[in-house]
Amino acid sequence: LPIWRSTSHAEALVEVAEAAKLDAFKEVIGMVDEMVTALKKEQEDEFKHQEFCAKELQQNLASQASTEDTISDLTATIATLEADIDTLAKEIKELEAQVVEMKVQVKHASEDRAAENAAFQQTVADQRTTQALLNKALKKLEAVYSSEPKNETAPAESFVQLKKIHQPAMPTYERSSSGGGVLDLLQGIIHEAAMLETDAIAAEQEAQSSYVSFVTDTGKSLEAAQRSIAKKEEEKAEIGRAHV
Repeated sequence: LPIWRSTSHAEALVEVAEAAKLDAFKEVIGMVDEMVTALKKEQEDEFKHQEFCAKELQQNLASQASTEDTISDLTATIATLEADIDTLAKEIKELEAQVVEMKVQVKHASEDRAAENAAFQQTVADQRTTQALLNKALKKLEAVYSSEPKNETAPAESFVQLKKIHQPAMPTYERSSSGGGVLDLLQGIIHEAAMLETDAIAAEQEAQSSYVSFVTDTGKSLEAAQRSIAKKEEEKAEIGRAHV
């Protein structure tokens, strides 16, 4: 072959080789670009994932803190409720003790009143019996002394004796030859018995009035205490339900 043809063929081969190299390089560049794009996308996704995780973590931390606060509040509430229950239980126990004590006091007061009334009845009966017996004796003595002979001063003395009979006075415990001292003595004792009866009746009325007032006031206190117990029992039950 001629020399120029051989040279042309070699150059053509070189050009073909260079062209092949260029195409391969372009393909590599394309692959690199794709890898870069994929890496950027992966990096972007990973950033978003990290951002999401960070947000979730923050929310979890906030939720955890809120839960801890709620637990703390509930614990404090439970402690308060338990303290309220204990306080109500103590108050109820104290009120129940007061109710028992008031009932005991009323019982003792009733027993004392019954004993006082019995003593009063006996005192009045004794004094009335004494007055009745002495009045009989007085009448008999008056009849005896009125039948005795009278001296010059008898009318005046008789008038004085009659006045003393109708208007009893405290005894002088003096005797006279006409028996006036004995009559005065009896009248004085009768008067004392009547005064004892009057005093006993007044004391009985006062004691009975005091007893009635005491029982009435204690009854009101009992009702108030029982109402308070019922109310506190209800409050205690409500707190117990809230505690559960």
